[in-house]
Parts: sequence; C-alpha cells; structure tokens
Amino acid sequence: MRQALMLLLLLVVVMVGLFLGSRNAQPVILDYFYGQATMPLSVAVLLSLVTGILLGSVSVWLGTVIRLKARIRRLRREIDRPREPSTERLTADR
Repeated sequence: MRQALMLLLLLVVVMVGLFLGSRNAQPVILDYFYGQATMPLSVAVLLSLVTGILLGSVSVWLGTVIRLKARIRRLRREIDRPREPSTERLTADR
C-alpha cells in the first residue's frame, strides 16, 4: 500500500513538473564565469535544483564522513592506551 502511495505521489510530482515546464518555455541566458548558455527557463530551474541537491548531499556526506573518522581515531586511541590492572579484581581473586 505504501509503495502505491509513493508511486502515486511521484506521478503527481512528475505531472506538475511537466505542466510547469511546458508553461515556462521562454529562453533565458545563463551567464557563468567562462561563457553563457541559452536554455528554456524550466531547464535552468531544473539544473539549479539538481545542482543544489548534489551540493547539499555532498556536504552532508562529507560532514558525516569527517565526524565518523574523528570518532574512529578517538576509539583507536582509547584501545591503544595501556590499561592499569584493576585492584578490585585482584582482591576478589584471593
């Protein structure tokens, strides 16, 4: 049931996107550092959306990787640190 609802939601989003894309077909000039490109407005909006999603995903991924690597380093230092024998265990063995 959940998959059917997700498929229906995806279909609605695609239909709205196609409708908005067809209504925004006027050309725009995308001026960037090394040149410029002319494309329909809907393509420019889609391109900026995809670029934002990719940059956001990469930044979240890098933040997660950096945090986990720091945790691994901390845990490895904790493992490598020599431990003193516990006096409680020595007295309990007698």
